[in-house]
Amino acid sequence: MEITLDQLMTAVSQYNEAIWPFQFVALALSFLGVYLAFRKNKTSDRIIVGMMIFFYLWNALLFWLPAARQGFTTGYVFVVIFLFEAAYLLYAGLKERLSFNFKSSVTAIIGVVVIAYGLIIYPIVGVLIGREYPALIFSPFLSCPLNIWVMGMFLLTDKPLPRCLVVVPFVWGLVGFFMVAIGLYEDIVLILMNILGAILIWSRDLRMIREEKQGNTV
Repeated sequence: MEITLDQLMTAVSQYNEAIWPFQFVALALSFLGVYLAFRKNKTSDRIIVGMMIFFYLWNALLFWLPAARQGFTTGYVFVVIFLFEAAYLLYAGLKERLSFNFKSSVTAIIGVVVIAYGLIIYPIVGVLIGREYPALIFSPFLSCPLNIWVMGMFLLTDKPLPRCLVVVPFVWGLVGFFMVAIGLYEDIVLILMNILGAILIWSRDLRMIREEKQGNTV
C-alpha cells in the first residue's frame, strides 16, 4: 500500500469537511441498528441490512473511489471488496438469511463491546493520541468504524451467517496491521476485535449447524 499516515489524514480531513455534518447521521443510524437488534420486530433485519449496504456503498463510491483516482491505487481493491459486501448483503437480506436478535451469550456480549469500541471508544482513542477534527475517524462513513460496527452486529445474530459475509470485516482486521504500521494506532484493537470476531462467529455457526443436525436426527 503506497500511502503514508499524513496522506491518509489529509484524505480523511478533506472527506470529513466535504460531508459535514452527515457523519452524525451515520452515527445515529448505527445506534438505531443496535437498538433494533435489541428490540427485534418484523422489519428490523431488513432495516439493519439496508444500513449496512448503504454504508458499504458510501465508503466504496464516496471515499475509496475518489482516493483511488487521486493516486492511492489500492483504493480500487477496497472499492471492489466493499461493493462485493454490499451485493452479498443484498442477496442474503432478500433470502432472509440474516437475523439480528440480541440474546444473552458470550458471543453477543462481545458483540456489544466491539460495537462500543467502534462507535465510541475508537474516536476517543484517536483524540487521546492527538487526532483533531477534521483528521478524526469517528463515523461509519469511514471504513474502520464501519467494519468494527458490522463485525459487532454480526456477533448479535441468532442464526448461522453466510460465511462470505464475515470475510470483508475479517480482511479489514488484517488491513489493520498496515494501518498500525503507518501510525494509525487506534487500529491495534480493531485487529484483535475483527479477527477474534470472525473466529467466534464461524465457531458459533458451526456449533449451531451441528446442534440443528443433531436435533433433526433425534
